[in-house]
Amino acid sequence: AWSDAFQRAFGARPIPHLPRSIARTLGLCGDAINAIGLKRFPFNSFRLNNVLTQYQFDLGPTATVCGPLPCTMEEGVAATVAWLRNVSA
Repeated sequence: AWSDAFQRAFGARPIPHLPRSIARTLGLCGDAINAIGLKRFPFNSFRLNNVLTQYQFDLGPTATVCGPLPCTMEEGVAATVAWLRNVSA
């Protein structure tokens, strides 16, 4: 949802998706390439697992201590996109 929100805010083309089986096969191919000595190959099982890991956190305890969160995810994305457009101009 977070990545898709940035895609929409920037007006970029939709983020492509691969079937997990194809991604795992490509990751294993990257592992084999790493094993023969090319350590800087950009894709392997380790990186695939990083991409597939869900980074979702319950912010309830934070809100209990700090009060209501200052913005929604969508507002945060909009503010970040505005900042990125300003610093890159």
